[in-house]
Amino acid sequence: EKISKSEIKSIIKQIFKTEQRPEKNISLNFEHKLSIKTLKFLQSSLRIFYEVILDISKKFYPNEYHKINPQFFRLHTWVGYDVDGRGDIFWNNSFSKRLKVKVIQLELYFDKLNSVSKKLKDKSVSSKLNEIKTILKTAIELNKKIFSVFSDPELLSKLDEVKKISKFMFDNKNKLLTNNLIIVNKLESIIEIIISSSEKKYENILRELILLKIEVTNFGLGLGRTQIRLNANQLNNSISKEIDLSGDPNDPSNKITYLNAISKLIGKAKPVKINFGSILEENMNARRYFMIIKQILKYVDENQTIRFLIAECDYSLTAMTALYYSKIFDVEEKIDISPLFETEKGLITGHTVIGTLLKNDYYREYVQKRKKLTIQTGFSDAGRYLGQSAAVLYIENLQRKIANSLSEAKLKDVKLLIFNTHGESIGRGGHPVSLLDRLNYVNCKYTRKKLKDWKIDLIQEMSFQGGDGYQYFMNKDLAFSCLCRITEFCLNQQSNEKNDILYESPDFGIEFVNTIKNFNTEIMDDPSYAVLLNIFGSNITHSTGSRSVKRHIDGSMKTLSYHPSQTRAIPQNSVLQQIGMMANSLGGFGRFLRKDYDKFEKFYNNSERFKRITDIIKYAFAFSDIEVLKAYIDCFDPGMWLSWSTRTVDQSRSENMIEVANLLEKFDIHWRLNKVYRLLHQEYMDIRNWILGRKLSGRIAVGRGRAIEKEIRDELLLMHGIRVAVFHEIFLLSVRIPKFSDQAGTSREEIIAKLIRFDILDAVKDLRKIFPAGKIIKTSVNDFGEETNYINEANVDYTREEISIFKKLEALYECSRRVSSGISHFIGAVG
Repeated sequence: EKISKSEIKSIIKQIFKTEQRPEKNISLNFEHKLSIKTLKFLQSSLRIFYEVILDISKKFYPNEYHKINPQFFRLHTWVGYDVDGRGDIFWNNSFSKRLKVKVIQLELYFDKLNSVSKKLKDKSVSSKLNEIKTILKTAIELNKKIFSVFSDPELLSKLDEVKKISKFMFDNKNKLLTNNLIIVNKLESIIEIIISSSEKKYENILRELILLKIEVTNFGLGLGRTQIRLNANQLNNSISKEIDLSGDPNDPSNKITYLNAISKLIGKAKPVKINFGSILEENMNARRYFMIIKQILKYVDENQTIRFLIAECDYSLTAMTALYYSKIFDVEEKIDISPLFETEKGLITGHTVIGTLLKNDYYREYVQKRKKLTIQTGFSDAGRYLGQSAAVLYIENLQRKIANSLSEAKLKDVKLLIFNTHGESIGRGGHPVSLLDRLNYVNCKYTRKKLKDWKIDLIQEMSFQGGDGYQYFMNKDLAFSCLCRITEFCLNQQSNEKNDILYESPDFGIEFVNTIKNFNTEIMDDPSYAVLLNIFGSNITHSTGSRSVKRHIDGSMKTLSYHPSQTRAIPQNSVLQQIGMMANSLGGFGRFLRKDYDKFEKFYNNSERFKRITDIIKYAFAFSDIEVLKAYIDCFDPGMWLSWSTRTVDQSRSENMIEVANLLEKFDIHWRLNKVYRLLHQEYMDIRNWILGRKLSGRIAVGRGRAIEKEIRDELLLMHGIRVAVFHEIFLLSVRIPKFSDQAGTSREEIIAKLIRFDILDAVKDLRKIFPAGKIIKTSVNDFGEETNYINEANVDYTREEISIFKKLEALYECSRRVSSGISHFIGAVG
């Protein structure tokens, strides 16, 4: 559809008016709405696939085509069900989110049936269609009512409301529509009637009904299949009393005892009956969510299986605990337990975790019944701890070891399901070159080949996370194009692939991985690196999502260091992008180049896998600059501020610079930042020599030889330059805050520390309490019999400070965060 010039102008005007930043309040509800929009576009795109398959099938199998049921893509969602490390998602939130995607799915089915029934004139067929419409309409109304109650934020404090809605669900269970086969069977019956009538005028209607049947079979009673995620600690804590667990579950002196204890519990387990009151009374989140799974299967969708993801699953005991709960809450046949391996420990010992599970009779029986072994591997956290280029090789190696364990277990017709989760940017495992590269990066060809040799069928899944991940699916055309590329990738896997020299020379790969890993584990444990991340922190960017980022920090200026693991992977990765040094991608690579450059070149030029991995390094380098990092670090250099003070004509500004210098001396962190700079400088220069050439001289900032154009890089550097200047002004304004005695639970020193950490909004909020501006109400003016002209401290009007300091701080901070959005756009990711 063509767009007129006037429409184009209108769109451009709207773009310029749009504030270039994420939503101001990214809540769980907002994220859920975004995921719903995405899933709807994906379903529309899949319908096109179904249409093509149906039309081709009709051509080749005219008498049987209506029986076809294509199943090749499945859509999943964990928005609202991922409670790993979150205290803001309660069980009723998860239950209501599941109800929401059910209601919307039923409405889509109803609308399609309504459209078909309007075209039908055959009364007998129409009456059967109306039966389905009545079932759907009743189910929609009832489920909407239930949703409205469970979405009440105060529900958990309203016992009578929970009792009332629970009884309502129990009494109306048969009308809620909890089995999609009811609709499928009725559609099949109508399809057979139309086919037997041989009425050509109903061909289009028949086509619509067959497509709807395919959709109901594939999508079930929800826009996306449910994935619930908890942390391993939640499961370990919940089982600790029953098996007398204390300390490390992998402690060699107790490990077998614990595993035997949980095995005995599984052997004796008998299903229990629960209701929503049971959930209210339960204190342990792990048991509570197994109860939620039971209630979802009972009242929402009894057919669709639920994925149970266990984050940081480093012990076999944790997965066994999940199996135990699946038995006592009677959901074993409808749940896929999926350990997530993402920590250094998990990536090293994950195969032994699975090997131990497959040797256990109960877990082995469970996997055999489910016909698949399900695991999840996480690129984002793994890249944070080990370095992205080491993490990807660690993960593929783990996947092969797990596949080998499955092969040795001799289980019949059991597939391996690998869910690869990664973020949308370079540092979190999202390959920047193309969608095909992204797919190949997380789905290693050599691993696929080995699984084929071991005769293991592989089910591959991957994630598209957050608002920036959904950009592939934000309209029907984009979603369809993306699915086409994924389909091409899947189909091309069947072709013969030549051997990759990376896997013929394991010593090279081992040295590469260990070099990258050692660098990154060393820097992660370096207190100076912690200071670098913390001093900028998540305050220089807009919120990256509804998940909490902040950790508890003492208000004093001395509290500027912590361990990097305390910050989530997304904001940590974002900070590295913002300070111009993608250390989690580049770190250790320079060190490896120094070992044997010629050998590196040989593998880079001859190994497709190694080249794809190192292409991430090239892109990370293109968006990084050691001098940009130095500019940010120099903001905290007292010597620099003193030097500037001697060259500044403005006497007042010069005095402020001296005060900033004195302040930074007390902070005593510049030497720490410089230590990290020197470490990363050596890495950067070695990588620069490889990419740009050893003899390169002159300006480093140009784009020549880099993965991005010179113009883009120069504009990116300009953005950094603007923000450095903004930071300087914030520092200078901070020392202009009037002196005051400690009040409002804070001191001048603590407020300035907040400003220097770029916690501007919180600092200004405190300042406004201490220095109020505007009209002052004096109670001492009238009716006291004598006059007064005394003005106490509480009655001073601080309008001048409000205008010249507080509002300027807010404006500079907003400017800084807008630059952050710009840098994110240049790099191509938010987190």
